[in-house]
Amino acid sequence: MRIHSRRRVATITLAIAGAFAPAAMAQITTSGDVAPPVGPGNTDFGAVILFVGNTATGSVSVVNGATPTGDSVFLGETVTGNGTMTVNGIGSQVTVNNGFRVGRNGTGLL
Repeated sequence: MRIHSRRRVATITLAIAGAFAPAAMAQITTSGDVAPPVGPGNTDFGAVILFVGNTATGSVSVVNGATPTGDSVFLGETVTGNGTMTVNGIGSQVTVNNGFRVGRNGTGLL
């Protein structure tokens, strides 16, 4: 009888621990042609333009409640540029003060 009782307690404990699993952490990841650098620990690109895929291929991913801010975002600005930005997850957003260009002369995907 004692073994049966321990199993029941263990099952209840695991169910409670699973119910309170921590939420995924907000994050910003980049690859390729992205300037200025944004990402873990640096979510403010300030009073400058964030170029993603300006003259080559670049991407930015904003997920799980991350909230980068700055002046402007340009995706695929020049003829050779190919920029992609993905914003996904509750509370995730990109805030710009002046402009958001997608594929002005190159290829852009938001």
